[in-house]
Amino acid sequence: MTKLFILLFFLLAGVILQKFLSTSLQKKLSYYLNRFVIYISLPAMVLVYLNHIELNSSLIIPIATAWGVSIFSSVLIYLFSKVIGYSKEMLIALIIVISFTNSSFLGIPFTKVFFADEGVSYAIIYDQLGSFLILSTFGVTILAMYSAKSLNFTKIIIKVLTFPSFIALVFVLLFQDINYPAWLFNILTALSNMLAPTALISIGLNLVIKIPKDEIISIIIALFLKLIVTPLTLIALFKFLGINSLSAKVSIFESAMAPMVTACMLAIMANIKPRFVATTLGYGIILSFITLPLIYLVI
Repeated sequence: MTKLFILLFFLLAGVILQKFLSTSLQKKLSYYLNRFVIYISLPAMVLVYLNHIELNSSLIIPIATAWGVSIFSSVLIYLFSKVIGYSKEMLIALIIVISFTNSSFLGIPFTKVFFADEGVSYAIIYDQLGSFLILSTFGVTILAMYSAKSLNFTKIIIKVLTFPSFIALVFVLLFQDINYPAWLFNILTALSNMLAPTALISIGLNLVIKIPKDEIISIIIALFLKLIVTPLTLIALFKFLGINSLSAKVSIFESAMAPMVTACMLAIMANIKPRFVATTLGYGIILSFITLPLIYLVI
């Protein structure tokens, strides 16, 4: 429980900074913190936690779960929107906040708290071969289609292949027998340990608390589906299949995370229901500190 409060402390630190810094300084600080996580801390974590990982069938579970949840959620939201009569813009916004999970900025720190180091490797696989690839392919496609822009699949592939943590992932999978020198391992470990505080401060800097009155019901529906229905459905599915491994538990836990920050930022930049997306993201992160411990108890 102490570690959970530490995560909350860093989130609140970002919120407090938001109140004292100008808008331009908030954006600059958030920009550099995000770049540190993406280009330094996350690749370091991949190199540390996936080094000497045993390649076996258990790694299929987080990958299949991430893709399955995203595809199933998108189809369900599409059918739901047809019944409710949501606009195309709201449909895309709902897909963004429900189908894409915050498996790195929130997922990895929370997984480390609740499942210790043993669960982190599965969280990274879920993030890199699941969430990241889903956003880079399916997510970019639907955003481009909405914006009426032509798709450049070559650029998408290059972006995926040159992403720092993906390069680190390929490296550790190709060179499993490498033993890092002690000094290098210590540096990589220190950098990877900085992911949680850096990411949570950045998230706190961007939290949007004020709820648009005309979108309250949609926000409640989105968060209920994302934080409660999705993980409980997976729990029932894995129980039916008789799967109770650590890999499955971490996969369920990852699916219960708040909406993905990067996906939401892309939607906001594309002017897709920016108030709805930002507010859903903000409250999703806040509520995660309540719902994730509960989901963990159920698991």
